Amino acid sequence: MSVQPNQTRDNIIRAAVSLATQRGLAGISAGAVAEKTGIAKSTVFHHFSSMSKILDEVMRVAVRDSLVRIVADGLLRNHRVARAAPQDLKAKAAKTLTI
Repeated sequence: MSVQPNQTRDNIIRAAVSLATQRGLAGISAGAVAEKTGIAKSTVFHHFSSMSKILDEVMRVAVRDSLVRIVADGLLRNHRVARAAPQDLKAKAAKTLTI
C-alpha cells in the first residue's frame, strides 16, 4: 500500500514537531526527520524545498496548538475574548476540554 503525498507531508511535519519538542529547532535536520519518518532524505526535500520551509511549518503548528490551548482555557473561564474567537478555533479548543 502506498502512502498518499499529503499523508507523507503530514508525517514529515509531525516528525519535525516531535524533534523540535525533544531537541529544539536547532535539533531538526532533514536526516533526522527522514529517519524518524522512515523515508529517504530526498523525499523530505521532495515535499519541502528547504529546511527553512520545514521550520516555518513547525512554527505554524506550535502557534496553532498554543492558540487552541489558550482559547480552551479561556472558554473554561467563560472569557469574552475566547467566546468571540473564530468558530473553527473554538471548535478545536472545545475538543480538548474534558468536562
